[in-house]
Formats: sequence, structure tokens, C-alpha cells
Amino acid sequence: ILMDAKLSLELEIAAYRTLLEGEETRVGLRQVVEQTLGVRQSGSARLAEIINTSEGHSYESSGSYHSEIVTIKK
Repeated sequence: ILMDAKLSLELEIAAYRTLLEGEETRVGLRQVVEQTLGVRQSGSARLAEIINTSEGHSYESSGSYHSEIVTIKK
């Protein structure tokens, strides 16, 4: 009976260890994604500022990220 309890606890510990390692990986990946989106966000805001300035419009960055699909028909 003690061996069964020990084996059960070892399996549970191994499962939690796997979950913890997965969480550490996920947190690391999240930081990479946030850094990448931050670069894209500031880059897209700067591009919109350049376009709007060249067209004579003023532009204020709200700090939010969004994307638009533009279709050009000939």
C-alpha cells in the first residue's frame, strides 16, 4: 500500500512539474510576442503618422494596435 501511495505521489509531482515547465515556456513566449507586437505597433503608428502628415491630416496615436486590409483595384 505504501508503494502504491508513493508511486501515486511521484506521478502527481511529475505532472505538476511538467505543467510548471510548460507555464515557464508560455510566459517566455508571451514576452517575445509582446515585444514583437510593441515593435509592430510603434512601427504601424509611425507609418500612419507619415501617411497622414503627407496628406495634410493630423494624427494622434492612441497606443492601441489594429490592422486593416486595403484592397487596390485597377
